Amino acid sequence: MTQILLGTALLLVVLALFTLFSYKAPQGMKAMGALANAACASFLVEAFHFSLFGEQMGIKFLEGVGSANGNLGGVAAGILVPLALGVSPVYAVLVGLTVSGFGILPGFIAGYLVSFVIKFLEEKVPAGLDLIAIILVA
Repeated sequence: MTQILLGTALLLVVLALFTLFSYKAPQGMKAMGALANAACASFLVEAFHFSLFGEQMGIKFLEGVGSANGNLGGVAAGILVPLALGVSPVYAVLVGLTVSGFGILPGFIAGYLVSFVIKFLEEKVPAGLDLIAIILVA
């Protein structure tokens, strides 16, 4: 019983923090929308392919596809968050690939913070050199 209450309390705390972030952080609503999209793109596919088709129906190939998708939540967040914040697709993929092997929350944090760094560098570094600077920094 205490585990249920503790789990419910922690869920409410996380939801409150997400709500606060959505309304108070710069472009927080866009970033949280991208996080939700990353969760759908990775975990929803994992649920269907891995659990339903793989484990329940015994289709090993789809179980592998679902497992791979579930492990790429950080990459999805690392790509979709910068895209939602207006970063170039090339730079968004660069950020996403750097968080390969990380979970969805580290991918979200990296994507969110690095988006502002990339936008700053695009403004301050001359065209042509910005790609090299962003590769080195981001």
